[in-house]
Formats: sequence, structure tokens, C-alpha cells
Amino acid sequence: MRKNARRTLCALAVLLLTAAQAMAQEGPQETFERAMRERERGDLHEAIRSFHAILDAHPGLNRARLELAVAYYHALDYRGALEQARRVLADPSTPPAVRANVERLVERMEKEAEPHRFGAFASGGLLYDSNVSAGPASPSYELGGSLIALDPNAVERGDSALLVTLGASHRYLSAFRPGVGGRDGALLWQSQVLVSALDYFHENEFDLQVLTLTTGPAWISPPRLRFLAPLQYDRLQLGREHYLDILGVNPALVVGNSAGLEITAESHLQQRSYKRSLDAGRDSDYYSLGLQLGRVISGVTLQGGVRRNRDDADDAQWDYRGTEWFGYVAGEVYERTSAYLRLTFARNSYEQPDPVAGTQRTDRETRLALGAAYRFGAGASEPWSASATLLAIRHRSDVPFYAFDRRQVSLTLTRSF
Repeated sequence: MRKNARRTLCALAVLLLTAAQAMAQEGPQETFERAMRERERGDLHEAIRSFHAILDAHPGLNRARLELAVAYYHALDYRGALEQARRVLADPSTPPAVRANVERLVERMEKEAEPHRFGAFASGGLLYDSNVSAGPASPSYELGGSLIALDPNAVERGDSALLVTLGASHRYLSAFRPGVGGRDGALLWQSQVLVSALDYFHENEFDLQVLTLTTGPAWISPPRLRFLAPLQYDRLQLGREHYLDILGVNPALVVGNSAGLEITAESHLQQRSYKRSLDAGRDSDYYSLGLQLGRVISGVTLQGGVRRNRDDADDAQWDYRGTEWFGYVAGEVYERTSAYLRLTFARNSYEQPDPVAGTQRTDRETRLALGAAYRFGAGASEPWSASATLLAIRHRSDVPFYAFDRRQVSLTLTRSF
């Protein structure tokens, strides 16, 4: 065993010595090309080390210094990016054309480097809903050989609605850059408030207003590693009546590799509090765990994943466990135009027999979402966008009363600030 260990150590020493000699023999052009390849494939920390190695030996190579500034910028290290870019501007030998481009880059970096950044958007549009009440198509259903009539208000009805959403966000970027596994990262605190309203033309008892508040930390080491832990509060009103409060935390960890594959592990931990007397017993603790794989191939984003969930209600008749599978495709289909498709399969099994039907209940749902958006407006920011979406839902259940089909089509116009 000792002889084998000594042989292994000797072999490692020879490999390290050979690698060191190869690096010593590598010229600045070869090192520069290697650094560019590292940056292009997302190995930002390796690229930064390679550019620094060039500049340590050749501090006057402003091309390498400028590319180092870009690598720092992609790594969200704006302080390091500005330091290198300003050194290029301070060099009197920098050509005027290059100086003008660097000045524009510095201006953009200075905006990104501000500790506090605020944003906002507003959108409005129209929606058609084929099944506002998410009710069955038939006014009656069979139970135990008997035909049971339903409340007509619970049966499928269609209506159009106005959609309005207002949003504002804040991002705080800390100067502190903690590291994990030898890689530093940006430490942020991100907050957002969203107010949305769905106002039906006729079926006003199903009008929906939602207030969403989100805040929490994020640690990002581009492009391979991200961790987020946002806290979220949702307040829902249904038909102008306080319907539901949801308070939760949604931690997520995203890990990528050099091939462009990303793995996301996420969870949702929520307390759900229903406010209407007719929803007594539905207050619950909701948990979910999910795993998602994603990759960008030739500009097309591909994602797929699975989520397991559990809703533990005060009244056992509302307890259920479920599984959700989904696939997602999105990409730029034309200049300024993007599109997406998302397909979801969900299955929820209730732990107690349905109190009306007296039988076990398992629901199965298929959701197909299609969407397209077009960006327009003056300047590079393109602050305006128009979008169209289609959501098709097919819901089936062992208890026929809970089965329904639903189609929603919407057109919206959004302005970001």
C-alpha cells in the first residue's frame, strides 16, 4: 500500500511539473485565446485568472485589460470591471474609437454598480375565459345510480375580462462578495410588489384581485451557481371579498456545468389561511419539493421537471398529495419576437373520501400554455411589449362533479420603466 501511495504521489508531481512547464512556455497570445475560450463557455473565474496572468507579465496590453473588464462585468463584479475599464481610459495611447466604446461601457457599468436599483412596469389587456367558475359542463351528474342536479351558478359559464397589473422592484447589491468553493459571488437583496386585478364584464362574483409582496436574499456566482430564498406574501380577494392569505418561503439552488446544463432544486413552504366562512377547515400547511433540468441549445431554452406536493389542511377532507410533471420550450422566433410552450401534467390524490360522493377522489389535470411576445420602443431598452397567451386546461376526477375544461385567451400591452 505504501509503495502504491508513493508511486501515485510521484506521478502527480510529474503531471504538475509538466503542466507548469507548459504554462510557462505558453505565450501571451495563446494565453489570451485560452482566456477568451474560458469566458465564452462561462468559466469566468478561470478567465479572470488567465487575463490577470497576461497583465502581470504585460501590463500594457489594453486589449487583455478590456476583456478582463468584460469578464468581471459578466461575473457581476462591477467594482473590478470599472477599475480595469478606467485604466484603459487613463492610458493616453488608447485610440479615440476604442475610447468612445469604453466610455459607453463604463457608463453602463456605473449604472449596474449602483447599490440600489429600482424598476417598475404596468400592463393592461383583455382576457376571454370559457369557464369562469371552473365548473362542470353539465348541470347534473350521476351519483350511485341517481341523477343529482347542481346549482346553476356552479356550471360552466364564459365571460370576458379586463386585466391590469402594476409592479415595482428594488435590488440592493452589497459590496461584500462572499465565496463558496473558491468562487466569489454577488450578494443581493431583491424585493418586489405586484398588484393585479381581473375584472369580468358580467360574472363579477369571480373578479380576482391579488397583492403579492416578495423580498429576500440571493447569492449569484455567474454563470454556474445561484441560491435564492425569497419570502412571499399573497393576499387574494374573490368577488371583492377577502378570500385567502398565503405566507411562505421559496428557497432554490441552481447549479450549472460547462455544457450549459442547469439543475434547479426548489421548494415551497406555505401557510394558507382562508377567510370566508364557507371555506372553514381549509386552512393548511403546504409543502412542495421540485427538481428541474434546463439547457439552452442554439438560442432555444429547454426545461423539464417534476414536483411533489402535500397540502395538510385543518379538516382532513381537504388533505391531498400530488405530483406535477412539466416541459417547457422557449426562444426567439424572429427579431424582437419570442414564443414559448409549456405542458404540465398534475395528479392529486385526496386522503379522505369525498364527503358528498362518499368515494376516494383523485384529480388529474393537463395544462397547455402557449405564448408569444413582441418587444418594441425607442432605444436599446425596448420598454414596450405586446403579448398573446393561450391556456387550455383539461381537469378530470374520480368524482365527476369536479371535472371541467377551461380555455383562457389574453392580449396584453406592457410598459417597463
